Amino acid sequence: MDPMYYIFIIFKTNIKESISRGVIIFMNIYAYITKTFNVMSLSMFCSFLATILLGNILSIESFGFFNILKTFLPMLSMIALMGIDKSYIKEYSNKEEDNIIFYLLSSIIIVSVIVSYIFSLLFNFGELSPYICLIVLCGAINLFLSSYFRMKSQYGFGQLIQSGHKVIFLIIVLFFYLGDSEIHRNKIIIILFLSTLLPSLIFVKYIYNIISQNIPSIKFHNYVHLYKFGFLFFTLNILNLCIVNMERFAIPIIYGNEAMGIYSALSFVYITIFTMIGTSMGLVIFPELSKNNKIDFTKIFKYCTLIIIILVTIFYFFGFQLNSFFYSGKYDIW
Repeated sequence: MDPMYYIFIIFKTNIKESISRGVIIFMNIYAYITKTFNVMSLSMFCSFLATILLGNILSIESFGFFNILKTFLPMLSMIALMGIDKSYIKEYSNKEEDNIIFYLLSSIIIVSVIVSYIFSLLFNFGELSPYICLIVLCGAINLFLSSYFRMKSQYGFGQLIQSGHKVIFLIIVLFFYLGDSEIHRNKIIIILFLSTLLPSLIFVKYIYNIISQNIPSIKFHNYVHLYKFGFLFFTLNILNLCIVNMERFAIPIIYGNEAMGIYSALSFVYITIFTMIGTSMGLVIFPELSKNNKIDFTKIFKYCTLIIIILVTIFYFFGFQLNSFFYSGKYDIW
């Protein structure tokens, strides 16, 4: 038989296998994004309800205080972690991981204390500094755990670790609200602490798994390399967050917490929904790229663009009515 025929058959088979692998990878990525988006949708919905509820029952000044914490404490947790969560995925996606527990805890505890102290001085939250430090520490642990489980392709659970505190926060707020208990500044920060503490307890299981498997500890110079590599990702993320949240930093310092409360209430719905779309994509795409999987960015771009255009149209024509409905007209004069 003609040798060219065999060459053609082999070529055709390879093409089919390549196409099949590409379809499977795309479907897996789509499934991962869907799982991440679903968990994020639940957590963001809970955050949405809690924020709307607090926007109605708190004074405008206290609502501004809450939004300062809600905006900047996750950023401080990111600073405390310094990108280790991203470099960990990059380093260990395709090889056995090392035990980094000692150096990880040491670094995030030290940085958490420093950034919490500076933040408390900047916004005059001195008496709340210990709580802020604990929230930042627990938040950093949650960020690391979420990256660890995404590396293991457990995207839904990883997202639950990262954003589960929003569900817990709503439950505790509802407990106080339905019990006719007044919610004030000190109680808000205690609720925030409890909601970030509970997911971080999974870290105990992570420590147990690492120790029980006798995974060798990372050498200090290798951890420093991991830290330096993670710092690159951290720099990009923190610059982006600083640019996006610049007005939230300036408003309370220049105009006070009341102005922050007004701004947060009027912009909350729009920012929440658009953040969900971008974040759910980014949390899946980076780990998949680290695993050297191919991604069809054209399809993802088309779907997301269509969704964004629809949402922008809805908000443009019905944004005022939405805010008026959610806050019972409390912020209509602004």
